[in-house]
Amino acid sequence: MAKAHAKPTPGEWKIARWKDRSKVDGFSTVITDSRGHGIVQFLQFGKNPKVEANAQAIRAVPELFELLDNVAAALETTLVFYGVRMPADDRKTREKLVNQARKLTKIWRLGV
Repeated sequence: MAKAHAKPTPGEWKIARWKDRSKVDGFSTVITDSRGHGIVQFLQFGKNPKVEANAQAIRAVPELFELLDNVAAALETTLVFYGVRMPADDRKTREKLVNQARKLTKIWRLGV
């Protein structure tokens, strides 16, 4: 029987500050989905530049995977049209990059 996997929450993700009386400054930094539902809540107390930097990086994940998917598609197109004329090493490198990108985007889409 196939193992069921949860799919990641689709983007666009945003950074929000939710009221939280347990925190020193009274707020929690939270990554939310497009509907405002919390995905990630940071546990650090008070204002912290690292929290903001980490929140920015996590918020960008859906966009990065979309970009990776587009880059893989562009590389595949290059291979289809110019692959025969490319040096073998270049072709193999591009094929490897496409395969790695497709593997990562599959993990992202399917949660496997």
